[in-house]
Amino acid sequence: MTTITIREQPNNTQNEYQATVSFNKDEFQCTINNPCTNEQLSDLEWYFKEYPHDPDDEDKERAKSVAASIKKCGTQLFEQVFCNRALTRRYDQEKHTGIQCIEIISLPSSPAFHSLPWETLHDPDDLQPLALNIPIIRQYTSETKVLNVQPSPIINLLIITARPHREKDINYRAIPP
Repeated sequence: MTTITIREQPNNTQNEYQATVSFNKDEFQCTINNPCTNEQLSDLEWYFKEYPHDPDDEDKERAKSVAASIKKCGTQLFEQVFCNRALTRRYDQEKHTGIQCIEIISLPSSPAFHSLPWETLHDPDDLQPLALNIPIIRQYTSETKVLNVQPSPIINLLIITARPHREKDINYRAIPP
């Protein structure tokens, strides 16, 4: 089974994100914009947080409208992520063999990319969003810093021993070098 990773790249503009889509080791580039307006995002919040607890008859039309916009936003997001033939072909191959999960990896300096409505991702050939069949995992990545460590002939160890029997266990002691 394959893991699809969508990794944000640095140096993005406010509403346009450069990303790398990878299937295990094969990587493809794409550009992603938020497919939802602020009004649609607030409707999504209402639909998922408030509507399930109080589904009034008067809200049914609004709920139908929001459900349709979920599919529209998800399809637009899907088409941006899988934007070229090579990506679409690879996705179709993996869809038939099995996709384990979709990982969304964003930079700590970009909460906007992280907050895109990834759970709405919708393959236009399917009846329901991908999130209903494939786990979507969001995570931040941190830039790794390589530290130059001076070589040393001494190895310092800290050994921690559990003491479930307290007095009957090994005595505390320091082992000199």
